[in-house]
Amino acid sequence: MTARSSSDPRQLQELLGINMASVFIAIWTLTGTIAIAFSFAWKLALVSFCVAVPILLGTGYWRLRYELEFDEMNNAVMPASIYLRLHRVAARGIQHRHWLPRRVALRRAERQRVSIARALVRDPDILLLDEATSALDSESEKQVQAAFERAGKGRTMLAVAHRLATVRNAHVIFVLGEGELLERGTHKELLAKRGMYWQM
Repeated sequence: MTARSSSDPRQLQELLGINMASVFIAIWTLTGTIAIAFSFAWKLALVSFCVAVPILLGTGYWRLRYELEFDEMNNAVMPASIYLRLHRVAARGIQHRHWLPRRVALRRAERQRVSIARALVRDPDILLLDEATSALDSESEKQVQAAFERAGKGRTMLAVAHRLATVRNAHVIFVLGEGELLERGTHKELLAKRGMYWQM
């Protein structure tokens, strides 16, 4: 899903005729998996969500997932290109468990990388991305996009983005404007229409 100005995932819910309580059920149905009988907690357990400005608490290690094995954690960190400015972590990297002083608080781009790694390491059935790479530089974004391409295999991925590179390989792209659906199709189809998507 992409738009010229700020997008709200709720717009897509309105277009599809679903509400907040049923959005996960609708997505699972689209993927062919029956989840209507599952509780809301079960649905959340199968979903990972990356936002533009994540709020993270704790140390670099615990910000990912406290019960992870080190090799599993590092495999998630590498594709997300996470290089954190943590206190005394030259030898131990992301595995450092001490609390962070304010002087080494994570910048927005670093928080975003942690959020991405945390989402990928859960190996979710559904991956929701809301401007997940907006704070990254172009080189980091390319690396993260490659990780998303790998992570997207065998699962449903819904991305809200202004950068076309984020959605160009999607099976279907919804172009929104002023809360309305303007266009839909693949990257090539939308470029051929020479409409709003082409102008972006």
